[in-house]
Amino acid sequence: MTVGRLLRDTDSDDASRSGGGYVQDDAQSAESPTVAAETDGRHPHRNWHVFSLGADLVNHGLSGYDADAISGIWHLSAAAMITFLTDADKECGGGECVGKLLKRIIDRHRNDLSPMGAEAAWHRRWRGYHQDVARWKAQPDVVKTGRWRQRPMTLGQRALVQITAVQLGITLPEGLTRGTAANWLDQHGANLSYRQDI
Repeated sequence: MTVGRLLRDTDSDDASRSGGGYVQDDAQSAESPTVAAETDGRHPHRNWHVFSLGADLVNHGLSGYDADAISGIWHLSAAAMITFLTDADKECGGGECVGKLLKRIIDRHRNDLSPMGAEAAWHRRWRGYHQDVARWKAQPDVVKTGRWRQRPMTLGQRALVQITAVQLGITLPEGLTRGTAANWLDQHGANLSYRQDI
């Protein structure tokens, strides 16, 4: 069974499904009960969570090359995931742990899952970018016109200016400060990667 067929066969009334072919997860930023329940006032660094979760995936035979496919799995409907797990378990003769089944599912359906995961990641970055822009635009004028504008532009600004100039086929500006770089980027519609009108 293919991902596309599973997605078509899944209940069309599923309100959490976006038009992009994957289930939208709006609770991505919610703290886990384990982290929220810590009582000593200290929280592990984000990297601890990344490495701990990643180590378990690696122990089940997955690698960084599987990241988009794994993201695709996280955005499947429950019905599609149950079907994938059931089919994979039958192929193995039954009784396999879910970790091994995930590896089998990814290997078999990588060409369908990876684009779904890449699209989901793009939408997550798009939302984050537009949330940042909205927060910035809501700042008072005293912040927007502060002394930061005279400082040298950041490495991120420099990279985005270069990418934007190349994408638009225009001359790369020189001598920009943080403030003039911010103005230039705004005038040229950056970040072009997150504009849906081009």
